[in-house]
Order: sequence, then structure tokens, then C-alpha cells
Amino acid sequence: MILIFSVIIPTYNSENVIDKTLNKLLKQLPYLDDEIIVINDGSKDRTKQKLKQFEKYNQIKVIHQTNRGVSASRNVGISQISLTTQYVTFLDDSDSVSDNFFMVAQKFFNNYPNISILSIPILLLHNCVQINHNSGKETEKSEQIFDIIEQPTELQYHIGGMVFKKSLFEQEKYYFDENAKYWEDAKLINTIFLDKRFYGVSQNAKYYYDKKNENSLSQLAWRYRYRYSPQIINNYMPLIQKSIQIYGKSLEYIQHLIASHFVSYIHEDNQMLLVDKFLFEDCFFKKESIKLFNYISLQTIDNLNIPNRYKAFLYSIKGENFPNKLYMKNITIYMHGYEIFKGKLHFSLSHEAYGLSKNTSIYVRNRNGKISYAQLLSSNTSIMLGEQIFDISKNKYKIKISLSSILFGTYFYINDKSFNSFKIVKSEPIFKRIFSTFIKKFFYIKSIHAH
Repeated sequence: MILIFSVIIPTYNSENVIDKTLNKLLKQLPYLDDEIIVINDGSKDRTKQKLKQFEKYNQIKVIHQTNRGVSASRNVGISQISLTTQYVTFLDDSDSVSDNFFMVAQKFFNNYPNISILSIPILLLHNCVQINHNSGKETEKSEQIFDIIEQPTELQYHIGGMVFKKSLFEQEKYYFDENAKYWEDAKLINTIFLDKRFYGVSQNAKYYYDKKNENSLSQLAWRYRYRYSPQIINNYMPLIQKSIQIYGKSLEYIQHLIASHFVSYIHEDNQMLLVDKFLFEDCFFKKESIKLFNYISLQTIDNLNIPNRYKAFLYSIKGENFPNKLYMKNITIYMHGYEIFKGKLHFSLSHEAYGLSKNTSIYVRNRNGKISYAQLLSSNTSIMLGEQIFDISKNKYKIKISLSSILFGTYFYINDKSFNSFKIVKSEPIFKRIFSTFIKKFFYIKSIHAH
């Protein structure tokens, strides 16, 4: 008997979903010898009773244990994998996969026998938004091999949708870190990536993440100490050290992975969730952050897809000044609305304007030469780890301007009196934008009819 797939499902208080998850999975497994390993991690509801009805199935192993956490549960599942299993994947107790998930994985490994780990995209079940970082966007191929050295921005954090060759756990003894209360899946995945360098991606199947509040777990983690300095010490730094051990340096991939995740500490949406005593007592978090960013290059920070105020804050952790002026030549005008009867435009500046002072005036010249100054509507100061950050791009303005200037574009004059800086920015003509959108839709419709 050869088992192709072992599916490991840790579960806790899942009485409302576990039977639906298992019944669906039983229908999807392609081979009668495939197995499902369920680890009931000390549930306090009726999960144990719900699982009794599945003990009659030869394909399902049910293991009950006292509550030890998701990492320990997954490791118990790994220890119970049948000797003849070829591939292993992990499923959360309320999630599901597309009907072709397993056959797509098997076909992939048959096509690429030297690859040990495959990523299949995660979709939020309720709105079909893809949440794993890798989207296979570098080419239009449905199957790809990624190299963490050559493609350092194709990141992976989530265990959902990952399919592993069993040899990774049986022969090479990879396990989840049971001391890690958070980010344990990202740590394991990227530890393997550092050893293997290459991993696969297939767009031909899907993993469905069934959480109505997809941020609930990440928000809950902010309440605990392990989300702060221990995250740096026990999760980030071991990946950097392993990278140095194998490659002699902190790989750009690892830098980008960690810097992208670190941004969650300074993102405005998370500031109300942070616990001050974990951030500020003994300045320990700050000290560990400074040590961490000794291994993160300025180039990595520059390449992050985040507003400049965040980049400037990361620069400050490294003790460097952010080069605001290099970006200001790329300032654009964001139009939010036009009061047609009053002739007033509501607008803001793009994030490249970060660094302009509060003492900045913005105006346009009408065709008769008359100057019209922008009026400040609102200003919203950012808070990052207790520091107030002024970013002019968060300001909202309105200005009197003709409809023709909106349609065909006009020049905005930006004068920062504090830094004696003067910029001229031409707004994109609305007419051009409408025409461009029409052309794209026209050719898209034509391509559909052509097929």
C-alpha cells in the first residue's frame, strides 16, 4: 500500500466546522489509501464527540492530547505520518482546498522531481482575495520554480497551500518550533527555503482560507510579549544567522521577508493594538530592532512597497537620514473629487511628498494669471512606536480650479518655505485617464471575443 498524501489537521474548539471540513476532504482525496491525521489539541467544546463519528474511517487517524499549541499539534501529526506517504500538507480546521488540489500537487512533483516544496495560492473564501505574497506574477506560467536568490521579493509566510515531500520531515527532520507562539509556519517554511533555495508555485489549484476576520489571529498576538522582542530574537534572527551560515551573508530574500513583516510594528492601523510595556520597558525592543537592522540594507528598505514615511522610520532605526529630495521629483496629485458648481477640487499629494514641512503652500495659476491657493481641509499626524510623524501626503486640500484644467491638466506649485524648496507638478489630465481606461477596456473586450 502506497499513500500519496497525508493531510495534517490540528484542531481546537471546532465543533461547528470540523465535520464539514473532514467530509469534504474525504471526497477530495484522490486515492483510497490517502490519510487524514486530526490532532484534537485539548478542545473544551464538543469537538471530541464530533470526531468520534470519523473514527470508523480507515483514512482518518484521530489523536487527542492536552492543549499544547498548534506547533506541537502539527509535530505530533508529522510523527504519525505513514511510512509509505509521499507528500504532506497542512489544513486548518475550518479551511478547504479546491477539488483538484491534490492532483495538481502530484502532477507538479512528477514534473519537477528535484523540488521538495510547492506553494498553491491562498484565497480568502468570502471575497476571493489572494493573501499569500507569491502570485506568480513574474511570468504568465501556471507552474513556476522560484529561486530565493534570483527572485528575492517572492515571499512566503503561510503554511496554507504548502505541499511538502515527506522526506523533509522523515529524513531531514524539519519540525515546527514549539517554543514559537507566533510566526512558526513562516519560520519553518523559510528555514527550508534557505537549505533548498528553490521552491515551486502552481496557480492551477487553490487553498481557501475561511476566516471572516482574517486579521483576528494577528490582532490577538499583539497582546502578548512573544509578538515583540522574542519575535526578533527567536524568529527573525535565526533566519538571518542561518542565511549567513549557508551563504556567508544575509540574503536579500531574508532581508526583504523580515523587513516587510517588521513594517507591521509601525503601520498606523496597528498602533492602537500595541502594548506599551512590551515596546518600551528597558528599551529592549528598540535595542533588538537596531541589532536586527544591522542586517537589513538601505537598498532593501528602498525596495519595499510602502509609503516613504515608513521607509524614513526604518532608515532612522539604522541611524540614517532618508533622502527625501530624491523622491520629490516624482510627486503626483491625487484627485478625490470636484465640486462642479463651486469649481473646487479636493486633492492630496502622493507619498513622495514626504519630507515637505508644515510650512508648505500649494497653488495654481489660472489662465488670467490669478493665483489660487489650496486650503487645508484636514491633517492627520502618524504615530509610529510612540513617535509623531508628519507626512504632508496625509493632508487633504481643496483648491479653486477650472473644469478645463481638470480635464486637460494644469501645473501645481508647491513651495516649502521652511526648507526653501520649490516644486512644480503637472496633474494628469482626466481626459487622458478616461481615454486610456476606454482603450484598455476596448482591447480587453476584443481579446475575449477573439477567443
